[in-house]
Amino acid sequence: MGSGGGYRAACGLSGVMVALQESGILDCATYVTGLSGSSWYISSLYIREGWPDSITCEEMANDLKKRFDTSLFSHFQYDFKRRMDEKAKGGQPVRFTDFFGMAIGDALLPNQNCKLSFQDGKIRHGEVPLPITTAIRVRKDIPAGAFNEWVEFTPYEFGTAKYGVFGNITDFGGKYYKGQLVKRYQESPLHYLQGIWGSAFSIILATLNSGQKKTEGQRQEEIACAMLKDAEKCKTEEHDSEDEETPEDEVDCTLSKVTLGLGEISAKIRKVVRLSLLRMVFVGWRTVVVDSKKTREYFERIERGEVIDTGDYKDFFETAEDGKDVISSLPKHVALLIFSNVDIQDLGRCASVSRSWKLIIQSSLLWSKMDFTRMKYKLTNKITSRLVHRYRSVLGHLNLRGCCNLSQGSLKIIGESKNLQDLNVSECVGIDDDVVKSIAAGCSSLLYLNLSRCKISDATLRSLARNCVNLQYLSLSGCAGFSDKGLSYIAHGKGARKLSFLDLSGCDQVTEHGFMTISIGFLSISTLILNDLPSLRDDHLKMLTDKCNSVKTISILNSPLISDAGMKYLTKFRRLQKIQIEANNRITDSAVKAIAKSCPELRHVFIADCPRLTDLSLKALASCKYLIVLNIADCVRIQDAGVRQVVEGPSGARLREINLTNCVRVSDVTLLRIAQRCHNLTYCSVCYCEHVTDAGLELLATLPSLVSLDISGCNIQDHGLSSLGNSSRLRDITLSGCRAVTDLGLQKMFQQCRYLENLDLSYCE
Repeated sequence: MGSGGGYRAACGLSGVMVALQESGILDCATYVTGLSGSSWYISSLYIREGWPDSITCEEMANDLKKRFDTSLFSHFQYDFKRRMDEKAKGGQPVRFTDFFGMAIGDALLPNQNCKLSFQDGKIRHGEVPLPITTAIRVRKDIPAGAFNEWVEFTPYEFGTAKYGVFGNITDFGGKYYKGQLVKRYQESPLHYLQGIWGSAFSIILATLNSGQKKTEGQRQEEIACAMLKDAEKCKTEEHDSEDEETPEDEVDCTLSKVTLGLGEISAKIRKVVRLSLLRMVFVGWRTVVVDSKKTREYFERIERGEVIDTGDYKDFFETAEDGKDVISSLPKHVALLIFSNVDIQDLGRCASVSRSWKLIIQSSLLWSKMDFTRMKYKLTNKITSRLVHRYRSVLGHLNLRGCCNLSQGSLKIIGESKNLQDLNVSECVGIDDDVVKSIAAGCSSLLYLNLSRCKISDATLRSLARNCVNLQYLSLSGCAGFSDKGLSYIAHGKGARKLSFLDLSGCDQVTEHGFMTISIGFLSISTLILNDLPSLRDDHLKMLTDKCNSVKTISILNSPLISDAGMKYLTKFRRLQKIQIEANNRITDSAVKAIAKSCPELRHVFIADCPRLTDLSLKALASCKYLIVLNIADCVRIQDAGVRQVVEGPSGARLREINLTNCVRVSDVTLLRIAQRCHNLTYCSVCYCEHVTDAGLELLATLPSLVSLDISGCNIQDHGLSSLGNSSRLRDITLSGCRAVTDLGLQKMFQQCRYLENLDLSYCE
């Protein structure tokens, strides 16, 4: 609750609200209340459009400070008389409160047509605490120190708890007769209510009119006499609550006209007490019934055998000494570590469990990384805007891949995250040049940016070149809107100086000029992804390798036009460590020999579905001392002799993965060589190698480090399957299409493979 004190109180409460919002306590509050100057701030805050979504309490406080620089006297305008004349013509009384309220409203409110009921939209769904403002009601015939009553105002109603009487806020200022509204005026503007809430005038003037000091007994006697006069007037006169006689220093509270006889007041008080007692009884009764129901259901579960022993659930049922659950009682850094393993969708659910969980989850440490991919079809602009705006100062990683419902407005808010380093907006339909420009201008610390399948053009690349000077990772996969000119923007700007990863998969519009630009301008590039480029030719690779010699990883999948000549250009990449080629019918052993000879640091070789390769290629690769991954799937000419060259070479003991899928000429002999030499092998695939039998499988089972095995379509029976039980570290086994396998073989395997996590038995008869 905020205190009184005019501008001083409003300024003080604004600082408190900033702290409450930053700490997350404001999200837990049920209501916020204030009087006098504090009520000025509360009403001004709640009437602002954009709060709390796009305008924070801190921004509001800064705005108020600018307004506080001017004196209240400077806001008295000649226009006030015209507005007061209009109110008088409508039949409403005009007092000094109108004049004073206009000055306050002109100083604090965005416009003079604001109404208190306009705040209903912000609090209807509980997004912000309920605002309650207060005023003090005094009487002209009783000193203010002896008689004063609190009057409450909300966007829904006004009234006093003393008598239990409340009315609709839109009817405030109307005429009442015996508690009934008989004449309604236009709803009072918010600045008029702000004048009423400045209760200093009511107290000061009523105190000045009170005359000499009186004893407590005299004051009580005056109050009783005034109440009796009101009751007598109510009985004898048809009083229509005319309020023209009310002095200008009295709060214009229409409740003062709802006069009740002393007998009626006493009866109403007794009724309220009875209802309160009955409510307490029913609430207590309901609590007991709910607890009894839970207890009965728990013991019924025990009888059905669903809960065997509560000792097994000790940690679940126990609570800490202060009544909190176990997680809430843990040190904060431990609780944060637990919740850091929960995805963003489940974090929202956990926040609804209890207030203590909500406070933990609102910690900024949990929101430095946001991944919305699991809820990409449900994610809305409102959720995205609120979360990104609230945690913009700590947000470092943001993944919006496939979030197709986001508009440009909510995506532009990402630009507020000054410390953002990793951004994935691939497949976001709302991304365009304007959005990327806004993000690039605000997020100058970006290191990783994924724009795959976004509708961007050369203008986007120009924005990145100007602003993202620290960019290291850039994916433009599937972006068909930019051209060679866009690549030249990056090459000649600041953005390409640290770029080490570039993905141009599916960007078939890039010509030889674009590849020449990459070669000349992208001097720090180490990873190039050129997949799915059906028009990629040898001359393109020639341009690419002309001056660029820092590449360590290159991927050329599904590019059928590349031949041996193009592959030999890659030999200029002397530091090449990883190469991926797939679906090419023109590459021969000659190309592999050249690469193996010129690139001695090769570690990862992926040459799949290249049917012209033979054992000579593997013989050439056997000279690579650091080889750890070999994938020659669908190279149907490979035989046991070729695999033997690699396995028995200098890299045989280093091999971690080997994929011989559909190498139909490979047999158990190869598995024997692997079992003898590849003691560090963790993954092996011999899918559809028809010559692999139970004997070869028994040999593979002796590998001490084997974790994943794929023997789909092999001639495996129960005997070979049971031998896999000797490999205790196996986690993943694929037996798809092994039709000779039965339940007996699986049973024997399961007896020892206790750590198995994934098992594929599809198409096993």
